[in-house]
Amino acid sequence: MKSKFKLHPIRLTCLSIILLVLHQFVSAQSFWNEHALGKSFFSGIAIAAADVNGDVTDDLLILDQSKKLWYGINDGSAHFFWTELPFHSLTAVYSINVADVDRNGYNDIALSGEGTQVHILYQSSTGFSDKISDVDYFFSQAACFFDINRDGWIDFTICDDNAASRVYLNDSTGQLIRNNSLIDLELPGVGNSAGNYGIIWTDFDWNGIPDLYISKCKPGVNDPRDPRRLNLFYVYDSLTKSWMNQTVIRGLDIGDQSWASLFEDFDNDGLTDVFVINHYTPCNLLKQTADHRFENVTASAGLEYNGIALQAVAFDYDNDGDLDILLTGTGTELWQNLGGFKFEKLDIEAFSQAFSSCATGDFNNDGRMDVYASYADLLNAPSNKQDKLWLNPSNGNNYIKFNFEGTRSNRNGIGAKIKLFVNGTIQIREVHAGESYGIQNSLAVYFGLAKAQRVDSVYIYWPSGLQEVFYDLTPNTHYNFYEGECYQIIDRTNPNKLFFCGTIDTSLIADNSFRDIHWNTGSNSYKIQLVKEGVYFYTARDSNNCFFISDPVSVYLNPKNQIQLNHRFTKYLCSGDELELALSPKESVRWSTTDSAASITIKTRGLYYAIRQGICDLEYSDTLNVQVFDPPNPPQIKPDTAYKSGPRILNGGADSCFWYRNKDDLFPIANGPFFTTDSLLQSTSYWLEFFNRNSYPNVHGGLKTPSYSSGPYHAAFINNQMLFTVFNPVILDSITVYTDDPGKRIIELLDAKGVVIQQQEINPVKGRNQVFLGFNIPAAAKPYKLTTNSIQNTAVFGSISPRLYRSDQNFYYPFFIEDKIRINTSDKGDSYYYYFYDWVVRSNDLVCKSERVEFPVVLIPDANQDVLAKNLKLYINSNHELIIEGIDGFYQIEILKMDGSLLGQFISSTASDPIHTEMFPPGLYFIRINAADLDQSAIRKIFITGH
Repeated sequence: MKSKFKLHPIRLTCLSIILLVLHQFVSAQSFWNEHALGKSFFSGIAIAAADVNGDVTDDLLILDQSKKLWYGINDGSAHFFWTELPFHSLTAVYSINVADVDRNGYNDIALSGEGTQVHILYQSSTGFSDKISDVDYFFSQAACFFDINRDGWIDFTICDDNAASRVYLNDSTGQLIRNNSLIDLELPGVGNSAGNYGIIWTDFDWNGIPDLYISKCKPGVNDPRDPRRLNLFYVYDSLTKSWMNQTVIRGLDIGDQSWASLFEDFDNDGLTDVFVINHYTPCNLLKQTADHRFENVTASAGLEYNGIALQAVAFDYDNDGDLDILLTGTGTELWQNLGGFKFEKLDIEAFSQAFSSCATGDFNNDGRMDVYASYADLLNAPSNKQDKLWLNPSNGNNYIKFNFEGTRSNRNGIGAKIKLFVNGTIQIREVHAGESYGIQNSLAVYFGLAKAQRVDSVYIYWPSGLQEVFYDLTPNTHYNFYEGECYQIIDRTNPNKLFFCGTIDTSLIADNSFRDIHWNTGSNSYKIQLVKEGVYFYTARDSNNCFFISDPVSVYLNPKNQIQLNHRFTKYLCSGDELELALSPKESVRWSTTDSAASITIKTRGLYYAIRQGICDLEYSDTLNVQVFDPPNPPQIKPDTAYKSGPRILNGGADSCFWYRNKDDLFPIANGPFFTTDSLLQSTSYWLEFFNRNSYPNVHGGLKTPSYSSGPYHAAFINNQMLFTVFNPVILDSITVYTDDPGKRIIELLDAKGVVIQQQEINPVKGRNQVFLGFNIPAAAKPYKLTTNSIQNTAVFGSISPRLYRSDQNFYYPFFIEDKIRINTSDKGDSYYYYFYDWVVRSNDLVCKSERVEFPVVLIPDANQDVLAKNLKLYINSNHELIIEGIDGFYQIEILKMDGSLLGQFISSTASDPIHTEMFPPGLYFIRINAADLDQSAIRKIFITGH
């Protein structure tokens, strides 16, 4: 057994501390607790949960709007120091991976995406620097780090959507060089190598050499045996000393539009099994047999995901010793492993709102895997739903947690395999850096132990070939293994925190009995002076020459936590309506109303906000402006009396009326001052209510004015578009355009399919022009497009260009207009902003309704009134003549619009000339016949067609 030592705690010397408090942030305890992040993010696919700073605690890497990279350093209790890193992609990022590429002791970050290059953010003690590893632009998908040739240096593999996947070998200086000879990933036939979405290296047969599995999908390809759809499995052949395509003989030739795959042992038999996400058929669960082939056990497993899956994560959520599966996409489902390849879907309230992507790690160091969730629209379009961190509560089961640091192997121990024995049962794991579809989960390895009180043994198979075994390990303990050396017990259950109000003026001193002191700041001295916020720790060697990491200390300066309300900006209410106001996530606070509660009910106008005591000062939420409007007085109704059967025209007595057939109907049958009933044969009642409209204030957004480097116009042969997402129904009231060329243009609003749904003609003059649009736009998951009409442009300017100013500098996408609109990008990407400046929008009007009252219509019939109604027949013949039958003598004909207004009046008889209908526009009309000799009238509806 390897030597074991207790971690020496860091020794602190506080020279001048304004405030020293060990503060515990509290969040409500319930199943899967939502935990405040301290900052709002709207992510896409790519998320990483990994220890980035080297303190053996999982941090977060977030791509806000799928483009801007943020780094959250974890203080050990799931509270983060957020820093924006020097990476802002112009297109969506599809993969993120974390590992120490250059072996300098600091983890680096790999990113790639939609039509981009491979970027490596190399980390040192002074921060991050962005270097391009491959100058080629391509459409990447998932990626992973792995030491393919086991030389101790991390290599990189990434999917190409349109060509063969790419392999990059480390040149032993930290540079990743593309290599086309190590493994031949090209398939015969033009284009057949395309369609690569998920990628994973794994030593599935435990022979010490990794194998490669690629999940393939190609939209528009219907043949499941097409090479662009067939997954690929390259297994190392010891005879040829090369990787051979053994997909078919291993039973993994799946052609069901696979998205990503997991290699894990789901039945604890010591053999790695496979779970595959498919989009055209159910997901596959395959068991590895003793001869290292795979058989499909999906049908008997009971795992039937209901949706389109984007991510699959295997982790033991309840620490019972069996790996469970979390699936995300159009639905979020956690499938509990019951053992023996049987799964059961859990009903989890926190996951009822589907999240599309996620990453898992133990963010509060309690041994339970937590979930960071992104609520993007498919595929990689951030929505208006903020990311959330869900903490996994304790269920009483035990666990054990391992980190690995290679000496001969790569620094992160990526590719290390672990066997753990407890009470005669086996569990296995493999360290990965890049899993599922473009995400990275924790580099730590977790084992659930159920109620076991000891771990019999753990076997570690390092990538270098070194094998180590450790006996009698303690449950609920975090071990950090150093290859071929000592191990260290990590305790992060009560993180050290220092809070300062005003300025930081203190120093930290390491234990002077240690040697080879190295602080994460880059200093090698025993004492460091603190001047800014952050997490501080050092590495050293003790008297036994064992390497270890000190307990981190988190230093806060004037800390303030973001407080966000569940309703924002301005909210209108009708008198009598209520609104529940709370924090998101909920917690008990003091309100501007003087109430102290988790939520308040608002019924009256005012400005509302929440207050809580922070470490140094009071913390205030954003403010909600509530306005309350009275509805109109109810209608004063007099019954309408009719003496003849037929339709009646009812007068509501006001311009703003809603008419209903029944008292409790949800939707009106008509609106406006007049309502024409159906033909009445008996007394009946309708229902009427008055309403008023209350307009929200205008809100401005988007780029205010043009900014360009050389000139305001682009080439004459293009007509560009702005892409934007509408989160809540809005009215796009106006935009501003700039031009040197007066003339008519037509601004068009297109839906996601490119269909024109609204348009407005404008006639700008030279210079600045604010132009009215009045587009009423409903909320939609997919983006709208705003552009100009190419035909009109050509007619006026001789080319499809609208001759309107565009911008190419001094802006960043996206532009948010409150919670209503996000201007995402242009159809030419993030480098350009086209035509439409200073967007003016407002929410849809609030409609307040009066009490609904009955409108009786009383029919007092005449004894002879049915004679005309029974005999009358009218129609329009092929000559567009109105023919009336079933009546003799003279009669009056009235043609009325549907609102009851009179269009024409005629006196006719059976001997008269017919009435020609060409004079009336096509449409539905009322024809009223008044028969003088019967003293009766009848009304019919008739449709007049065009001619």
